[in-house]
Amino acid sequence: MLRTGLQIPSGFQFVVPPHRLKAELQTVGNSIHIRLIIFEIKEDTMYKNKKIVFLTVLFYLLPFHAFASLDMKIHRLDADNFPALKAYLSIEQDGTVLDNTNPSDFKAMMAEGKDVHVNGVSSLKDADENVAMVLAVDTSGSMKNKQLEAIKKAIRKLISEKKVGDMAALISFNDDVFVNCDFTKDTDEFLSKLDKLKRGGSITVLFKAVYKGLEMLEREDLPRLRNLIVLSDGKDEGVGFELNDSIEKSKKSRIPVYTLGFVSKKKADAMYLDNMERLANKTEGEYRKVDSIQDIIIAYSVIGDKILRQQLLKLEAGFDGDGYKHSLEIQYNGTSGETAVGKAEFYAPLILKPEPPQADSGTDPKQKQELEDNSGWGISDELISGLSNKLLYSIALILIIALLLIFLLRKEKYTLRPTPQPTDRSPEELPERRQEAFPQDEDHFASPPPADQETASAPQFPAMKNPLILNISALGKAHPLASGTMTLGAYPDNNLVLDADVISGHHAEISGNGEEWMLKDLGSTNGTWVNGERISGSTMIHEGDIIRIGPFDIEVST
Repeated sequence: MLRTGLQIPSGFQFVVPPHRLKAELQTVGNSIHIRLIIFEIKEDTMYKNKKIVFLTVLFYLLPFHAFASLDMKIHRLDADNFPALKAYLSIEQDGTVLDNTNPSDFKAMMAEGKDVHVNGVSSLKDADENVAMVLAVDTSGSMKNKQLEAIKKAIRKLISEKKVGDMAALISFNDDVFVNCDFTKDTDEFLSKLDKLKRGGSITVLFKAVYKGLEMLEREDLPRLRNLIVLSDGKDEGVGFELNDSIEKSKKSRIPVYTLGFVSKKKADAMYLDNMERLANKTEGEYRKVDSIQDIIIAYSVIGDKILRQQLLKLEAGFDGDGYKHSLEIQYNGTSGETAVGKAEFYAPLILKPEPPQADSGTDPKQKQELEDNSGWGISDELISGLSNKLLYSIALILIIALLLIFLLRKEKYTLRPTPQPTDRSPEELPERRQEAFPQDEDHFASPPPADQETASAPQFPAMKNPLILNISALGKAHPLASGTMTLGAYPDNNLVLDADVISGHHAEISGNGEEWMLKDLGSTNGTWVNGERISGSTMIHEGDIIRIGPFDIEVST
């Protein structure tokens, strides 16, 4: 008799031919032990039957192990104190969120190969971090009383597991959006208002509810970790709000939307679940389809665990800030050799290094020579000695000729020609003469000369005002503006386009008359800063001011 033992997780089905094998199953903890026994095998066919047994075992085990893997979700990545980074993440294995406080289990690096050092990992509680969340529930006619009671039960369990400092709010929606409970840390207050939740209405204003939930999460007094959890069948019958409105608002405020797509009995309504899935995928959230009451309870539990049991991974980037977007990859190595990988993008704030000291007359000759050698601009003695005198003379002659040509061309361009003397020819026989002024840039809004003004003996030049120049070193741009109005933001219709996730579509506006300049914030999500202070409304700007919009520092000069 040949015996073999297998250990596989619960929920796995194994089919055994009854005339060849005997199967004994035993539940042990979270797994099922299966013992296969081969009996009544003759000696001359033993090898053949052994081979069949092992082929059967592998056939059923391999598909399962392909799905038994870890999953990492990076909820938020902060680079406010770059090169220090904070990654808020959760790791899920078979529906269970893992707790890990061992930094050696994590590795991190940039997509371009730059090193990132892992300094430590801790729970949100140990890091003294809290979360804020809005739970939005569809209470329209498509939701039955039994289903609503299951939702209440699942939310009650989720709220009972939050920390003391965590904040939660409850909204429901059918014909309109209702705030059933505003943000509170009091668990009993929240649960008492949850119990009063009832069905009603005849339509569903899903997109308005999502937008309202995101608006509530923009309050300044909330913790930085903010989440929106929405349960609905995905059907929207309201007006004035579209799915893209909520997606755009979520991206600007960096708030993920977790969606639970509930399948009603009407098969025709299943197509609306695409709205729920797209909303979650486009906002860095997570989508879960729920087909039954039990699915509702499990989905709330898993999403709640991911939000409440996040881990804070502290990292240190091994490079200086350059103002560009970077992709970070974090890898977690499990105890059984399995791995989970998460990716996130961020902007590394531009950090300007001080210029190296310049050698002066008081510098020691030896130190001066070392500075010149290290500057990278000098030509070595070996290179100079290797050049022939003839080549040096040729280079010098070419430079002199080039400079002379440039001088003559510039002189010709700006030399005023004398007025032609009168002749005996009639005015009709005289050639037409045209006077050209300096070209004007459209952005300067220069006024043309009056139509009735006759051509003078010498050209008339308009009085030039000092233009405002916006220097953006991160982009290598210098944008001039003599007068008028200029808009700045992420949308392509701005005069100055600044492409970054944290910049609003129409972020700010600069206007002036050539002498005084005004900067106005256009209601941006993340604000406009001047010399390190956030402005409210409009403020005057002057030469030398530093305007901060998203990751870009803009120096003002005239």
